[in-house]
Amino acid sequence: MFFGISDTPAVMSKLMSKYTDADALIEVVLTIKPFKAKVFLLLTCDDLIKSSDNSEAYELLFNIANYMGYDKTKMRSLINRYT
Repeated sequence: MFFGISDTPAVMSKLMSKYTDADALIEVVLTIKPFKAKVFLLLTCDDLIKSSDNSEAYELLFNIANYMGYDKTKMRSLINRYT
């Protein structure tokens, strides 16, 4: 469960169909300023990606993290610290 939402394929598919404009969704994510919110979001995305085993999803996560002030080294360190 992430944000009180199940991560089953059916629920995730329904959620993704609701937010069809990925660019707009990413723009919203990039505006997050509070440190704890950024960390929570990035680590939640990491957890979701682990279950998908998708290298392209990891590249997207690292790109978003970079815009949020976390280069790959810093992001890997964050992941290792909390997992």
